[in-house]
Amino acid sequence: MDVAGFRDPTMPATSEITEQRDRYARRMHAVGVEGVRELLHLAGNDDPLDASAMTAAWVNVFDALVNWWIDHPGESRASMTARTIRLSASVFGPMESAPPITARRDTGA
Repeated sequence: MDVAGFRDPTMPATSEITEQRDRYARRMHAVGVEGVRELLHLAGNDDPLDASAMTAAWVNVFDALVNWWIDHPGESRASMTARTIRLSASVFGPMESAPPITARRDTGA
């Protein structure tokens, strides 16, 4: 993962913090791998190299969106969720059932 928060130069470099950061980055990557494999499987594609290539693409898209959000701190969770759904629909077509984006109260974080 190459999210800006993982590269924050002000983050203390203690072994405990570094270990937690690395563990979190590995977990985020594992969730991406799992999600990509599941989506490809649902589409009838179980090719491991396709999964590897799509995981690389997904990780970069995810990182780019998170970094964009970090650079735009005025964007709320609800607006970023809606933006991500719009962008995904532009590339992949509309989702059959988009997740509700107003189900939880937005605190602006």
